[in-house]
Amino acid sequence: MDERVRNIAIISAAVLVVVGLVFFLASRAGPPAPTIPPGQDLKHPFGTAQAGGPGGPAGGPGGAQPGRPVVPSAGTVDPRVGFGPSAGGPFRKR
Repeated sequence: MDERVRNIAIISAAVLVVVGLVFFLASRAGPPAPTIPPGQDLKHPFGTAQAGGPGGPAGGPGGAQPGRPVVPSAGTVDPRVGFGPSAGGPFRKR
């Protein structure tokens, strides 16, 4: 075997090893395949309602959901509560 042919064979083998290693690492580096968590399926993507669980009815003071603003009843006025612009907003009264 000629020295030139041997060098080409060694370089080709090294290139194949590097390409295989890059392919292996690239195929493992991606995010995992998505899985459906327990209690969920395609018909119920948010899960089934359970008492006291995350899918159950939200409770709070007066039946209001936590984090939601309390809206005044129709016909009442409360300047501290409502959907108007904020006090520091661009449409404040002068």
